[in-house]
Amino acid sequence: MTMNLKICSVLALCVGLAGCGGGGDSAGPTSSPTPAPAPAPAPAAVVLDPLTSVPAPTYGDARDQAFNRVNEIRRQVGLGLLAQNDRLDLAAQRHADYLAYNYVELSHLQIEGLPGFTGVHAINRATSAGYAAGLSSAPTVDETIIPELPNADLGRTIDYFMAMPYHRIPYLNHANIDIGMGRRLIPGSRADIYVTDFGYHAGRRQGSPATPFVVWPQPNSTIDRLDTPFEIPPPPGRGFAPSIHVDPSRVLKVESFEMRGAGGVLVPATILSTATDPVLLGRPYAVLLSPTSALTAATRYSVRFAGTSNGQPLNYEWSFNTP
Repeated sequence: MTMNLKICSVLALCVGLAGCGGGGDSAGPTSSPTPAPAPAPAPAAVVLDPLTSVPAPTYGDARDQAFNRVNEIRRQVGLGLLAQNDRLDLAAQRHADYLAYNYVELSHLQIEGLPGFTGVHAINRATSAGYAAGLSSAPTVDETIIPELPNADLGRTIDYFMAMPYHRIPYLNHANIDIGMGRRLIPGSRADIYVTDFGYHAGRRQGSPATPFVVWPQPNSTIDRLDTPFEIPPPPGRGFAPSIHVDPSRVLKVESFEMRGAGGVLVPATILSTATDPVLLGRPYAVLLSPTSALTAATRYSVRFAGTSNGQPLNYEWSFNTP
């Protein structure tokens, strides 16, 4: 599905924490990112009703597939759709250009002084492109990067990201409302670099009052794999990891989170939350369950979560199937 290159995705909030995941060997050394400066406290956000329709994308290439699949997923789980944003398009395109100019690895960080530099972090590049211009508080920007062959189905690539527990988070962020994509040929190869930026800010974000939380995989769905694709940083387990997500303005606390397979047998797994997992630091709106081993084929699994959302009880149980 992908070339033998690193696939990266950032779970970027305003603090600029990052994670990379891939489907093959590293294309270069991996450096430790320097967190972006923490922003000043943001004013109360203007929360819009969930977008139920958006204009068709105007990319005219495989990015249209990715755009449509992201919104198909968000519609399925009850979240507002994402609208193509020309400022995020510009930020994403500039980063794709930078990666092509200075290709060593697919990194979310830029180095000042190199050709095409527009900002160290995704949030810097978005503001440089004019996203959230005129606001006193910084936007929130998530970013994904992937190399794909020109004839690849980017809709399937989005499904690949959704199988990664950490990388899934931006796609299920209730507040995200804008999306932008860039594309550039990787020098010396037949693959393109695709950069996607997701965003919202104090003047433009959406809520989902009818959908106080979402889970993945969807209830009664059949997943298409038994394990978690390789990602950096890796989750502690290798099995397909279910998750639960609330609006980023809320704090999700877990009391118990478990999964059972055939015959009600408990699946060994690790609960990942902002209280226990450094990767989720600053992301108190998502809790993940990482099974130690790959799941069993042709099995129905039940998942049970008990906890609170902003102090209010949140208890939910759902099931899904394996292929």
